[in-house]
Amino acid sequence: MTLIEATATLGTRLELLKRDFDLATKNGPEDWQISMAAFQSVSVVVDFMSSLPGMGGLDFGLIRIMEAISSVEKGTTPSWLLNGSAGRPGVSDRVAVVRARYGAVMAYLMQVADAYRDRTKAAQYVWRKIPSRVQIELAGERGTWRSVAGWRDEFIGSTEATELKAGYLSTLHLLSDRMTGTPEERASKMIGMLAKQVA
Repeated sequence: MTLIEATATLGTRLELLKRDFDLATKNGPEDWQISMAAFQSVSVVVDFMSSLPGMGGLDFGLIRIMEAISSVEKGTTPSWLLNGSAGRPGVSDRVAVVRARYGAVMAYLMQVADAYRDRTKAAQYVWRKIPSRVQIELAGERGTWRSVAGWRDEFIGSTEATELKAGYLSTLHLLSDRMTGTPEERASKMIGMLAKQVA
């Protein structure tokens, strides 16, 4: 599909969504209608990006928005969506660094382990291996495997040199070049080492 064709398709789909939304909400939209319209609109844009060469993976932020909408509908709110300034303290530097390093473990598995090329499977593996007390410390009571996926996604496509990015990259380096064993063994060992930094 050419860029012109893809753009035309995007416009048509968004116009249809807007028309259907307007028809269904003549007397005022209900919350679920607004939520569905938002999810569908973002989904259309993700499809548009997926149809273009060289855009693979660049929709990660939009996918997080879609996941957040689904999570909220199910009664949970991703930690990154909560307002950290309204009487809710931000995370400590120690927690932020460990989150980044767990994100790197997930990224490593996706790169080298055939069984964990899938984003969801890799995030679920890491989340299951993190001790429950550490899960709560890092992601709160509502944390899930999506928390890990979010920690990894923050560094995909990012070129900004920060302390967190340095920790993320150094963890990838350790897993790839300094540790031994199968990818799962290396990941499991690193997950255990990181858990001790939170304890």
